[in-house]
Amino acid sequence: DHRDLHSFPTRRSSDLVLIAYLAVAITAFNRKPADQTCRDMELVIKDTAYAGFITKEELKGILQQKGIYPIGKKMERISTKSLERELSKHPLIDEAECYKTPSGKVCVEVTQRIPILRVMSANGQNYYLDNKGTIMPPEAKCVAHRVIVTGNVEKSFAMKDLYKFGVFLHNNKFWDAQIEQIHVLPDQNIELVPRVGDHLVYLGKLENFEDKLARLKEFYKKGLNRVGWNKYSRINLEFDMPSRGIIGLRTNVLTASAGEAIMAHRFKEYQPHKGEIERRTNGSMIAMESGTAFAYAIDKLQDRGKFFIFP
Repeated sequence: DHRDLHSFPTRRSSDLVLIAYLAVAITAFNRKPADQTCRDMELVIKDTAYAGFITKEELKGILQQKGIYPIGKKMERISTKSLERELSKHPLIDEAECYKTPSGKVCVEVTQRIPILRVMSANGQNYYLDNKGTIMPPEAKCVAHRVIVTGNVEKSFAMKDLYKFGVFLHNNKFWDAQIEQIHVLPDQNIELVPRVGDHLVYLGKLENFEDKLARLKEFYKKGLNRVGWNKYSRINLEFDMPSRGIIGLRTNVLTASAGEAIMAHRFKEYQPHKGEIERRTNGSMIAMESGTAFAYAIDKLQDRGKFFIFP
């Protein structure tokens, strides 16, 4: 115990020396030369791979017009908050961050709004939809190819439902590369035009679009990779089907399509029993007697079965 009492002041003195050293170092680092003048301004524009809306010359022009261009001014009189506030007013800037360096330079980092969809509505409206779900002016020059939305597009529908779908496509490399156009039908059902393949994809309503596209990707892998991407003209993703509803369906589909159709399905979830599946009554049609048959006499009967009859 006696030894500990003598060693305590020694550690305390070491702590005081370390604190004093840090205080001196911070003070020396923050000390600025008297009357230091801003000699340079470094401009960094982020997200130029997706958006090329803003140029460095335009940013300089904004600051010069407002009388707050920093070069040549005293560093102590330059307000970085004022720079950020004026730049953030630009409709194509999402965020601006400004700071000073000890060497007399002002750094400005600007984050642009990223477009995710290009809307060209049937009512004449033409605009971009950005990653925050807000409207961007059509005169903005986008350097990246964005998915085009056509058809009956209302702004409220675009800013809510299509925005969520657009964010999903933008964040998914496969679908961002595959989907070229979104067409909105009058009832707000969706058709997709892919970049690869000579077919349309009928998505239906935007509910559960992630699950629908997962099924489509499965169909691409197991179906179109075998028969070719230009085999079909239309793929429908609108419906979910219970497993018991698939039993016996494959044979009927192959017969109806002369062996050309391909079925692909995947498990989704368990659900409560929904009742019996409506089916047509199965049976056979047998002629009661032999004789001559006329075309108009069997016209409606052909919908109910196949006839083995010679002209």
